[in-house]
Amino acid sequence: TYEQNMIHHLQRHYPYILDSVPQYEEAFSTYLMKYHRQDLLDILNQEDVSIYYSIEVPHLDLLEEIPDYAYIIFAYPLQMLPLFDQAIIDCQEMLIDDASLPFRGNMKIKQHCHVRIFGFNYKNQGSQYNLPRSSDV
Repeated sequence: TYEQNMIHHLQRHYPYILDSVPQYEEAFSTYLMKYHRQDLLDILNQEDVSIYYSIEVPHLDLLEEIPDYAYIIFAYPLQMLPLFDQAIIDCQEMLIDDASLPFRGNMKIKQHCHVRIFGFNYKNQGSQYNLPRSSDV
């Protein structure tokens, strides 16, 4: 499966990341349950399990709420985003197991879920003036 391939890739190329996979997934799950619970419930209540679902996460929110993990996500997106995606599935399982939720019997766990991080600010303040211009020579 995709997750097994990613874990194998992490073991080969980024063993220090793999040591903390449960820690990362727990942090991502906590963030999702706190700030995207309704998104998770919306996904669970959808009928079609074959299509892809996404949760949009603002870049600034990650930096404010889980800054240490946010920097790791941005430094190693190919390795970290699948863990964040897995956290969506883990959160769905937690919600389905929550006895206080009504209509749990109609909810279905969706395997095709992705986090979409948006709102990156790549503009480095002042960098546009650091390069010499032809008039400076």
